[in-house]
Amino acid sequence: LSMEDPAYAALNETVYKFLLKPPGLGGFKEAEIVKFTEAHFVYRVYGGEGKASQCGYWWNLDSPQNTTQSYFEQFAVCEEWNDATNMVRCSVPVDFTAVVGTGQSATCENNVTLVPEDSVLQLNGNICEVANIDGPSLTCEWCAADEFSLQDSACVEKLLLDETSSSTANSCFDSMLAAGFALSLTGLNGLF
Repeated sequence: LSMEDPAYAALNETVYKFLLKPPGLGGFKEAEIVKFTEAHFVYRVYGGEGKASQCGYWWNLDSPQNTTQSYFEQFAVCEEWNDATNMVRCSVPVDFTAVVGTGQSATCENNVTLVPEDSVLQLNGNICEVANIDGPSLTCEWCAADEFSLQDSACVEKLLLDETSSSTANSCFDSMLAAGFALSLTGLNGLF
């Protein structure tokens, strides 16, 4: 996203005020403000009373894989934050702006520190607000998550057959790694 874009200033303030965190506190380790140049699926795993809700800000660019426990480890999600009993997949529209980056480590209540994989991008953005404002330009699907295999959950199995978002996000991230994450995400593989 260009610094001249009207949305840049507010998002940039959010990045430095709330999202970039020191080790152990979660959030982002590194992040960029992006504007999507093509529609893209994003995913949110959530659940638990008083924990992660359907309309939170933290999303994944790739569909959930493997087990709930491996999901927690891959994204550095403490169990006290999320039961991972549900998931939602939304298609964000062209020109959607958000913050995308690599996650920071999180120290959980049990004193275990989870370190997210550097090869995984996370998204912080108000998907639900876009759904309420734009309506038809943002479509979402919900399902119950299978505790033992997120990839076998009813909606994920069906959804994986009709998308290429995982390969697009992985290619995008490979480009970021090659560039040392110093370059803007704008233009990488056409996604941002």
